[in-house]
This record gives sequence, structure tokens and C-alpha cells, in this order.
Amino acid sequence: MFRKVNETTDYNAFNLFANYDKKIKRHELSLMGGLNIEESLYEQERMERDGVISADYPSISQATGVPVALDNYSDYAVLGVFGRANYSFSGKYLLGLTGRYDASSRFPEGHRSGLFPSVSAGWVLTREKFLSRLPVWMNEIKLRASYGAVGNQAIPEYAFYPAMDAVYADWLVGGAQVTTLTPPGLVSSNFTWATVQTLDFGIDLGLFKNRLTASVDWYQRDTKDMLYEGVQLPAILGTGAPLQNVAALQTKGFEVELSWRDKIGALGYRVGVNLFDSRGRIKSIKNEAGLLSQYYVDQELGEIWGFTTDRLYTVDDFVEGSLSDNLTGGQLKEGIPRREGQLPNPGDILFMDYDGNGIVNAGNNTLSDPGDRRVIGNSTPRYRYNVNAGFNFKGFDLSFVINGVVKAQQWRANQLTFPNLYNFGALYSDQLNYWMPGNETAFHARIYDQSAGNQSFNQSVQTRYLQNGAFLRMKNVTLAYSLPDALIRKIALERVQTFISIENAFTLDRLPSGLDPEINRSGDQGFGYPFLRLYSIGFNVSF
Repeated sequence: MFRKVNETTDYNAFNLFANYDKKIKRHELSLMGGLNIEESLYEQERMERDGVISADYPSISQATGVPVALDNYSDYAVLGVFGRANYSFSGKYLLGLTGRYDASSRFPEGHRSGLFPSVSAGWVLTREKFLSRLPVWMNEIKLRASYGAVGNQAIPEYAFYPAMDAVYADWLVGGAQVTTLTPPGLVSSNFTWATVQTLDFGIDLGLFKNRLTASVDWYQRDTKDMLYEGVQLPAILGTGAPLQNVAALQTKGFEVELSWRDKIGALGYRVGVNLFDSRGRIKSIKNEAGLLSQYYVDQELGEIWGFTTDRLYTVDDFVEGSLSDNLTGGQLKEGIPRREGQLPNPGDILFMDYDGNGIVNAGNNTLSDPGDRRVIGNSTPRYRYNVNAGFNFKGFDLSFVINGVVKAQQWRANQLTFPNLYNFGALYSDQLNYWMPGNETAFHARIYDQSAGNQSFNQSVQTRYLQNGAFLRMKNVTLAYSLPDALIRKIALERVQTFISIENAFTLDRLPSGLDPEINRSGDQGFGYPFLRLYSIGFNVSF
């Protein structure tokens, strides 16, 4: 097949704003107002045809198949006005007011506009006379508070149109496929902007002649009127429920920044540390049945539902004489549970039977009846951090950047986490500790020929094979040397520096070899394009 595609995106933006500043004695006022207009038009034309005559000179006209022409189109426009007013009294009382009024074509007519105000305030305590007796090493103390709202219009274009697509039917009329239309989906005509409201309290510190600076923030972010299926409809309807502004998400978190900069003789150094964390919970949503396959009220984002692993089945769990060599399963002794639909063999996974009915399953997959599944972990990275440090001594400069995560769980089902995951799959060196007669204490369960038998049960989401996603990564390390100023001035240069730099120098983690802790996209299970290690050597010359 030969395919020819032509895509164009015309994006136009117009921004107009003006500033006004005024200072009267100890009063400072700054005003800003503006206009924002954006338009985007996307078009695609595609033509394809089978039966290319020459692979060396492919073209639509030099093919023998039936030509197929397709196209795609989308556009949107945004109009907004915005303003900001900042006021300061003596540099110690600070007040800021901002606001936006936006309209977007992504929403139905009559529901396209929204007003999003914000307010912030600051108090520089160290400029107060009653705190003039603070220790000399306390240079700055500033308290901050803010509350603001922004709008979210990140939804597909034409989401309020009951579109019908033209497709080829699965039946023939007169010996040929006919063109038909798909049934339109249900749409709501009154949904509008989702609103993100953020409350923030913070403090800034400058200590020891500002060699040590610190910033601490606590925030709560409420995302209201999120678009989600507004009602639950029976599956017999044949289509999904319309989108409505019915969901809400609340996120709470903190961020701490510390920085120290000093000099010891000819050695200068700096160290900066940033630590932040957040947790998000669903506060409202339409899921009256409490289905675990959907979001539900009070759900923490990133929850991993699965079974709790007890141990591996042993020969002693089966009635004597019930096991056979053809791996069809044996008769379990009374009180030994099994997975629903499974006939276990020695070496298979034995899961915890929480409801005590002898059968391990997912129940009705609801909050009220989750069966034997529980929340076994959370994939949201917790306590993320960054470290930025540098040292300089007589022309030499060494700097590095580190980032990482203290706590996270990941469920990855791929060839690197399970032996013999797929038919004819390879076995890696760290997967050889699997169950077999004589190795009953193995880490991995029994494996089956061509990944058949109970292998799918053994590889269910469970606590035994939940991965630790914590890591430390050396993002960058750079060593540079600058020639002395006295030398380069003789050759009429301003600066000459040579350097060597390494990106992604190394990563410390507890994942199987070959997996990256920051690559865990849905679908590829960690086999996305990897982070590359890059080496750079160069010169910087300034005239």
C-alpha cells in the first residue's frame, strides 16, 4: 500500500497588554491589563491505494487498487481579557489581585465563558520595627498566602456535537460494501469549564546573611466541575453516557526548598535541595454502584488493587494420590483456598482468602463486594526530590543534579518481571529462581509450557510481584575549567572554558535490570523509549 498524507496546522495568537506603575511615598501600585485571542485550525488529507506497481517509484497514480481518500478537520478559538493589580506599602505589606474572563469554542453556546479571579498577600516581618531586635543572622522572614482559580478547557473539539461517522458496513448490497453511518453518541448541551481552585500558605526565610535561604509551601488544590459521565446507563443502551460537570478532585501537598551558598578560602560552593509531595482524592463522581472499574468517591489517585500473596502451593496442600504428571490439578485438602476457575498444582500462587469461602476472586468488583482484592499499593510517586550542587576552585567548576523518588509502587507485567510471560518467551538470569521440584522456596511461581495452564493466575496483580519504584538518578554531572583572566586578556578574549558533561550518568533503583523507574506508561509496561546517557565535551569561547 502507498499512502500520502498532508497535514497543516494554522495557529494564530494575538496578545495585547499594557502596564502602569505609580509610586507615592511609601505606596507602590502596579497595574496590568490585556487581551488574548487564539485560533487554531488543523486539517489533514490522506490518500492511499493498494497494488503499487514499483516499490522504487511509489505513487497513487501508479497503483492498481481502489483509491481511498480520507480527511480530518478540527478547530478551536479562545478569547480572553485579563488584569492584575499589585500594591505594596513600605515593601512589607503586599497585595495582589488578578482576574481572567475567558471564552472557548470547545463548549456549547451559552456555556463558553468563565471568570477566574485570584488574590495573594504577603507580609515581610523583618521590616517591622517591633521585630528589630531579631538576631542578626535572621535577615528575612516573609509570610505568604494566596487563593486563585484558573479554568481548564483541555477537552476534545466538538464534544457537544452528536457526531456520526461514515464507515463501510459489514454487509454487502449488490456484491459490494455500502457506506453507512455510526449511531450518534449521547451528548450534553450544558457542560462548561472545569475550575481549578488553589489555596496556598508559604513562608520565605533568609538566614546567615542570606547564605541560607528557605521556602516552605502547603497547598490544597480543588478541581471542580470536571467532565465525566453524568449518569450510569445500562450496557444494553449500546453507547456511553454524556459528559457533564459532575466530578471533583482534591489534591493536598507541600514543597520545601533549601539553598546554602558560601565560600571557604578559594573554594566556593552551593547546595540546593527541593522536596515535594502530594496526594489526590476523588471528592465527588457519578458511580452509585461503587464499581472498581471506574473512579469512585474517596479514591486516592494511583491506587493499585490486587490480591495478597500468601505463599506457593506445596505437595502437602493436596490430598495424597490426587496429583498427576499431566498438570491437570489435584484435589486440595479442606481449608486450602484456590482461585476461581483454577485447578492448582504445586508451585502455583496461593492467595489470601479474606472472605473465607474457599474461593479467591474479585467478587462483584465493587466497593461493597471487592471479593478478596484489596488496595495493595499506590503508583503515585511520593516524596520527590531534587539536589543541585556546585563547587568552584581556581578555575575549576564541578556541578551535578540529582533527582529521585522516596516511595512508589509499580505493577509491571512484562518479559523482564515474569519468566516465560508469553509463548516461547526468553528466560533472563534474574528469573531462574522459579519453582521446580527441589526448589520449593523459589521466588517465581511454577512456569508452564507455552505460557499455558495456571500461568495467567500466577501472574495476576498481587503483592508478591509488586515492584518498588523508588530511585535516585544522577541527571547531570559537569566538570569545567576556565583559563585565568590574566592569560586570556593577552589574546584579546573575554572567556575560554573547556568542559565535559554526562547526562543520565547512573540510576540507583530496585527494579529488574533493563527497566527504568520513570518509564511506566500504560500499554508498554516500561518498554517506552529509554533515557539515553549522553557524553559531551566542548569549549566555550567569548570574545
